[in-house]
Amino acid sequence: MDAGMLNEHLFLSNAGVGFTGEVIHSFHGNKMRGFYAYAWYVFRDFLRHKPGAMQIESEGKMLNGKFAFVNVFNASQFGYNVTLTPEASVQDGFLESLCLPYKNRLQFGTALALTALTSGRMSQSFFQNIKSTEATVDFNGKLMAHIDGDPITIDSKAHFKILSGYLNVVVPE
Repeated sequence: MDAGMLNEHLFLSNAGVGFTGEVIHSFHGNKMRGFYAYAWYVFRDFLRHKPGAMQIESEGKMLNGKFAFVNVFNASQFGYNVTLTPEASVQDGFLESLCLPYKNRLQFGTALALTALTSGRMSQSFFQNIKSTEATVDFNGKLMAHIDGDPITIDSKAHFKILSGYLNVVVPE
């Protein structure tokens, strides 16, 4: 089974910076738990989110601009049965980078809602998706981030990479 790294942090499913990190930071440590509490924090943080300029480099591609978030997936599940990258696999030796360019709040909200409600099938119309073994996100200052749903803070650079075949998993017959 593959694993991923975000700077010095190991992740098995996904890690990200920007809006998704903000939601995880809000959700972490609060008494409200479960899907509806998580949905509340998504909505609340959606209203508060201020996207930042980022430079994303992966597989020779360079993306520049304002991004709501960059999430990197090793597995297809995001949480609460939401699938944003249906093609992601824990055994293919690649990461799926899902980047949401920020145009305005209406586009941002529509992208979040339709993608979550359609299990990622709407991804291509809103997101930029890059399949790679490594990706780097540069930004100014500190940025809220997450690894497998745990909050962390990153300073100026997030480097993601795949660790192909990192775990040996034994499945009984």
